[in-house]
Parts: sequence; structure tokens; C-alpha cells
Amino acid sequence: MEAIRRIVQEIVFICRVRNVQVSDTLSAFMARAVVLENADKFPLDKELNESDVQELIKMACERLCEADSPPLETVKMQVALDAARLQEGEALEQARAERERKEGGLVAGISETRLKPGNDVEALTALYRKILNFLVVRAGLEPGTDRPAEREIAAALESVFPRIGLKAFTALPNEDKVAQLHELSNIVLGIRLFNRHIGKGGAGIVDLHMQAASLAAELTTAATAELQQAETAELTNRRQYASYLMELASTFKQAASHVEELSRMFLSEMQQLQTLVGNRSSVPKEQVYPRFDSLAKLW
Repeated sequence: MEAIRRIVQEIVFICRVRNVQVSDTLSAFMARAVVLENADKFPLDKELNESDVQELIKMACERLCEADSPPLETVKMQVALDAARLQEGEALEQARAERERKEGGLVAGISETRLKPGNDVEALTALYRKILNFLVVRAGLEPGTDRPAEREIAAALESVFPRIGLKAFTALPNEDKVAQLHELSNIVLGIRLFNRHIGKGGAGIVDLHMQAASLAAELTTAATAELQQAETAELTNRRQYASYLMELASTFKQAASHVEELSRMFLSEMQQLQTLVGNRSSVPKEQVYPRFDSLAKLW
């Protein structure tokens, strides 16, 4: 692991010296690509020696520092996309873990509550408040920040789980308490969603479906526009490139025809000169010199 980190850091450093900024992720990706594409030089079942390491670093840096390289740009896009997905996944996981941590603390406080013998009204009231706070947090709210929503949650809680059932709840094993709390949370949310649907509640409920659909539509529009722009730019570039190629091909074709004509004229001139000279040992210069001059020009 340390050797890999060293290779990555050296690649990043050398590229930076060459005024090319690369990330650790891109550096590692390119090093891996070089190894996989050159299995004869860098066999996976053999530990790299110092010479191999330096050769690997050199090859990776050369590829990362290539100018106007479509393959390199493709690799950069792939690495950027993978990194963005990983970053987003980590952010979601972190948010989920934080939510579970907060809810876990509330659940622990509820499940560990013990009542005194007799009618411990104070403890029962505190326990009911803890359960309400748990439901508020499960709803994505902070206790005390949305009174209308809390009143709705409290009303739903009272209808599903009246205070009279608290003593029986405290007698349950902790696992059953946790399961009942999560079931209670779902039932309360279901009640609030139904009340929202019929126009008699739903305070503090974010319309996740509409929000997600709106975001998806917005991102789709942005991606489509970007794609069209890229296609237009690429098409313009390809058309211009094709135009240049056609122009060059036409020029080369004309050149080939011209060369063919010159070759024909040269051969004709040579044949005429050969006929003129024949087997004679002497030919008037007035006759042959113009022919020699013509041959030189045609050549």
C-alpha cells in the first residue's frame, strides 16, 4: 500500500513540475492502466523493483502530460464521473449515518427508561415526550422548530399509541421496543400523508416525489442541453475536419493526375529522343539539346 501511495505521489509531483495538474485519483487510475496494458513489463504476480517503479512512473507521466489527447480526455472524464459518484455516495452515507446516530440516541433513551413502582406520572410524561421527539426527528424535523407539524404528529401518536399503553411498552424487551417504535413511526407518517392527501394536514411534509421529479426533470434538461451543445460543437468540428480531408484528397488526386501526365510526357519525350539519336554516333546539337532541356524540365 505504501509503495502504491509513493508511486501516485511521484506521478502527481512530476506532472505538477510540468505544469499539468492531476489528482491522486487520476494518477492512480493511469498507473493502473499502464500496468494492465503492459503486463509483460509489469506482471501482476511479481513485485516491482525500483527500476520497474521508475519506468511505470515515467510512462504514466508521459501519458498524463500528452497535449490534445482524446484518449487522455476520455480517461479524465471517466475518473471525474467515478469520483463524483463516489463523493455523492459518501455524502449520502454520511447523512444516513448521522441520522441513524441521532435517532439511535433517542431510541436508547426511550428503551432504557425505567418506571418507579406505582403510578409514576412524571416518568410516563417524560417518556411520552421522548417518543414524540423521536417521531419528530424521524419526520426530518428538529423538535421545537415546526409547531404545526409537531401538533399533527402528537395527534397521530395519541390516536395510535395512547398514553395508557406506556406501562405495557416499558415492560417489553429492548428489541421489541425498537421494532415497535419504528412501526409506530411508519404508521404516524402514513396517517399524516393520508391527511395531507385529503387536505386536512401534512404540515412540514416535503413532497419528496414532486421534489425528486422536478430535480430529475431539471437535470435531464441540463444534460440534454449539454449533450446537444456538445454534439453541435463536435459535429461542426467533424464537418470542418471532413471538409479539410475532402479538400486534401482532391488536391492529392489532382497532384496524382499531374504526376501521371508529367510521367507520360517524360516517357514520350524520352522515346522521341531515343528515336532521334538511334544508332547514330553524332547528332546535331540543335536537335538534341532542346530535347535534353525538355527532359530536365519534365523531371
